[in-house]
Amino acid sequence: MSHIFGYISLKNQPLRDGLSDDMMQSLSSWSPDKSSVHINPDGFLGCLLMHTTKESLSEILPYQDQESKLIITADARIDNRPELSPILDLKNDASNADSIYILKAYQKWGSDCCRYLSGDYAFAIWNCAERELFCARDHIGARGFFYYFNTGKFIFATEPKGIIASGDIPHVLSDDWIADILIGVTPEKNASPFAQVMKLPPAHYLKVTPDKLTLEQYWELDISREIHYKREQDYYDELRALFEESISSCVRSAFPVGAELSGGLDSSGIAAFANQALRQQNKSLSTYSHVLPEWAKGKTYPFDDERIFIESLGLYANIDQQHFITAEDKGILDEFQLCNQRFDYPTGYPFPVFCDALYEKAHQEGVRVLLSGFPGDELVTSLGGRLENDFLRHHQYRYLWSLIYGKVHRDIFKTGYAFTLKMISHYAPGFYRMIKGVPGKSVNWRENSFNCHVATNEYADRMHLRDRLFNRTTYPVSWGVRELERARITEAFVCHRLEQCAAHAAYYHIEYRNPLADKRLLEYVLALPIHLRVKNGYHRYPFRMAIAGVVPEDIRWRTSKMGNTIPTVSLRVARDSDRIDHLLGNAGKDGLFPSYIDVEKMKYINQRMNHRQLGDALYAHSFYSALMMKRG
Repeated sequence: MSHIFGYISLKNQPLRDGLSDDMMQSLSSWSPDKSSVHINPDGFLGCLLMHTTKESLSEILPYQDQESKLIITADARIDNRPELSPILDLKNDASNADSIYILKAYQKWGSDCCRYLSGDYAFAIWNCAERELFCARDHIGARGFFYYFNTGKFIFATEPKGIIASGDIPHVLSDDWIADILIGVTPEKNASPFAQVMKLPPAHYLKVTPDKLTLEQYWELDISREIHYKREQDYYDELRALFEESISSCVRSAFPVGAELSGGLDSSGIAAFANQALRQQNKSLSTYSHVLPEWAKGKTYPFDDERIFIESLGLYANIDQQHFITAEDKGILDEFQLCNQRFDYPTGYPFPVFCDALYEKAHQEGVRVLLSGFPGDELVTSLGGRLENDFLRHHQYRYLWSLIYGKVHRDIFKTGYAFTLKMISHYAPGFYRMIKGVPGKSVNWRENSFNCHVATNEYADRMHLRDRLFNRTTYPVSWGVRELERARITEAFVCHRLEQCAAHAAYYHIEYRNPLADKRLLEYVLALPIHLRVKNGYHRYPFRMAIAGVVPEDIRWRTSKMGNTIPTVSLRVARDSDRIDHLLGNAGKDGLFPSYIDVEKMKYINQRMNHRQLGDALYAHSFYSALMMKRG
């Protein structure tokens, strides 16, 4: 992942000396391979480049096309180069970097260029003649793009600290950002940690002129589209072909390639296919897995891990290099402090922080491309939520019967009973509640999550924390499976996790790639007939069929998950237990936390974490966010 930045004076105002150096320095603490700035009469564009593909080794960014005088800076990987090459009259070889494909696409299609691009990217193109800046971000939000627009200037950067370094905006955190991370919801797609900085949402472009800023969405998933084939197997064969194409795009690298491997369906499928693709190039894949140390199994939450399935996949797929990460020497306090130093704001998202030991190991192995199974659950390997509602809404009772029949292991009497109850609950909900004796809504995960926040009650009321949590995590009951899947894959959480993981991994010279976020794959899977989502009692059925013969059967047909994605978090908290107790014991008199943090609540959550058992509905995100806000 490279970093880009720029400053455009739209009113011909002179720039202060050292401005480009200050912005570049603020973004360069991860030691890029190459840094450069292109200065023009209206401002400058900059790039801090990290080499990953062979095309990037000789890439020049920012780059100015001598004929059109267009200047581009980009952080990009374009996956459909073979398709675009004849259209743009470009050779698909190392002589043409991915940024050249973007520039040529812009010259051909203008602001519609993003509709023709597939891959991960954030870029800016300055048109000197028209004095217009065109900026865009990929469909899913894999690459970050923050900006500030006001009083005749437009400032942008991959990370918000680059904009703050310009000196034009005060270092003031956003109230909404703090409230969101304290209650465990993802900030809005256009929100940033700083009060006056905005974020370009995924699948959008910006056109900036001296007079105005225009924001447009260029891509959206179509929930009305449905694919129809004559044979059922054709659906799975096409899904497999698209998945293999996505994998091939993501392993394009001049350096060793690694993959996160949890032992679940998504990461196992990616690792198996990636290893096949790399072996065709006489290369091999290394996998990296979070596991508990043997001594901790059965003793520390979550008491088990996925090692048995990880090793099963390795043997079946002939993956020779498997690395198991226990992070036994790491706590959490030093890592949170380092996170704040790197990003200059509380991220509120601890997942990539807890991946530090994995990143360190991959970096030691020379890996610069790391494959991830995220966000498979959101669409490509979706569980098919709301499927029963869809069948009822469209009077597809045969499919509803078949779905229930598979769920109850083909017991005809249980199927009849469950089918009847489902029909009553849909068509006569009042009668259903009466016969089932349902007094009201039971406590759900949102209530449990809200009860774990560590803000003061006064702050929680003033910032409406409960409403934030419930309103931003609840979907309309009328939605069917496609509406739900589209919402989940395009919601703020997806791009937030992608941004955060990419930013953390860059400090280890690692670029994340997400095969299950491929635009072509998303469009295809959403258009599959909905009755294929769940079959014979198995959720994720199309993907299970698509990976036949490449993933072992014990993984392909598994329906449960052991442990957590990162099962060593409790160990890390325990390692810092004395330090955390001391910190919280002195927090009040030393003023270590902002006034809106309730230290007594933090002590309560910390106590629960130290004695956590399976089944304890503990949500620690608010606790982690508060630790990130510690002063000093």
